[in-house]
Amino acid sequence: MNKILVVGIIGQSVFMKCKDFPKNGETIQVENIYSEVGGKGFNQALTIKNLGGNVKFVCALGNDYYGELCLNEMKRLGVTNHSFIKNNQKTAYANILTNCQGDNQVCVYPGASLEVEDLENIYTLIDEAEYVLLQLEIPFEVNLAIAKYAFNNKKHVILNPAPASNIDEILPFVEIITPNEIEAEMLFDKDYSNKLLNRNFLSIITRGKNNTLLIKECIKEFKVEPVEPIDTTGAGDAFNGALTYCLSIGMNIHEAIKFANEAASITVNYQYVLPGIEALKN
Repeated sequence: MNKILVVGIIGQSVFMKCKDFPKNGETIQVENIYSEVGGKGFNQALTIKNLGGNVKFVCALGNDYYGELCLNEMKRLGVTNHSFIKNNQKTAYANILTNCQGDNQVCVYPGASLEVEDLENIYTLIDEAEYVLLQLEIPFEVNLAIAKYAFNNKKHVILNPAPASNIDEILPFVEIITPNEIEAEMLFDKDYSNKLLNRNFLSIITRGKNNTLLIKECIKEFKVEPVEPIDTTGAGDAFNGALTYCLSIGMNIHEAIKFANEAASITVNYQYVLPGIEALKN
């Protein structure tokens, strides 16, 4: 089994359930409030760990209450981590609003960040891994340096370009990108399918309840089983973690996408993120 390094953030997540999302300028009352640790990188690393993968998670934490809480939760959940503690910085914080249809809106304060000064230690961890999974919740210059180093050392680099921002500079060093459909349109325009043909990387586009797309020399669709979601928050993280896990144990890309679709479909049957990811335990 190949080793996986996930680089990202962890922080406190606060969920609020409402009937409908507020309109501009509108104040609404929420029906329920719940908190748990989260962050795309952490969610993806936990998914890989629960599926039985060999994973290490790299993150930065503030020297504060939430930083201590995150460390304790990573230990409790069994996620092996390499944490950089940043004095005088706050730990990441997210607010997730979910409506009665299971759709969500997410606001993230990125908090304490990995920095260029941390790279030498991160490079050592990359040397020990075969797969490196990245998102866009850490500073771009750090992501770019990690991707370049991993690529030059013949590692498999997977980029989940979320939240979406310009990624042109990092694409030469990436093997697979995994945007959802909204992110793909933001990054490559509405004609993203044709624009992603015959690139140096594979593109996997998740589209919620619609079939997942694999784009390289051609466009191939992978069926998503219909479900009535309770909460879609974290489904994309479960997909990315499951995809990377499958590739690390030798599945081909078609097998990996099918498995990742199934994993994501399981998580949306649970309220909040951690219960869904915990349901994936091997």
